[in-house]
Amino acid sequence: MRQYSGIVCLTIMLLMVIARSASAQGTTTVISIQPSTLEIPSPNQVFKVNVTVQNVQNLALWQIFIEFDPNVLECQNASIPADNIFAGKAIIAPDPVIDNDAGTVLYGASVFPMVGVSGSGILCQIEFKAKVEGISQLHIVTYDEEPEKTFCTKLEDPDGERIQYEAIDGEVTIIPENILLIAIPALTLTMTVAIIRKKRSLKP
Repeated sequence: MRQYSGIVCLTIMLLMVIARSASAQGTTTVISIQPSTLEIPSPNQVFKVNVTVQNVQNLALWQIFIEFDPNVLECQNASIPADNIFAGKAIIAPDPVIDNDAGTVLYGASVFPMVGVSGSGILCQIEFKAKVEGISQLHIVTYDEEPEKTFCTKLEDPDGERIQYEAIDGEVTIIPENILLIAIPALTLTMTVAIIRKKRSLKP
């Protein structure tokens, strides 16, 4: 009987550990670029990405520091949309600091008065222009990189305490225009050959 009770207690403890682990994973704060991957059909196109936060607790201030390849992209603006994480509250937001030589965007905002907000939502939108064909990472500079970087991406509560988070970078691919020009004739040729072969196979 005692052995049975011990097994039951051990099982309950194991289930509690699993439940706590699942709960912790489900509430991890995440900052990400959305969409995380993006294909732009040709150079000179203008597009936007969102910087979002998920599962944040007691947020009163945020700052993003994003790195990109200035040879591939040009940052044109950063703004806070109406449906942002602080929607409905007064926001203090200095102008974004954009450096298209270094390939960086620094932007941030705080809620006023300093009352924490919890949940998920958009921090800001960043507008880019595709310069040439190629691939550029949209890298979120984190706390861990701060000693080597001038700035970092951070979240803070009303007391100025940092909120830990996981970061998910984005990637933008600029497709060469000639790929589309080649792809369409190639597709047409493939379809034509397939039709001819089908007609030949139908002949008695």
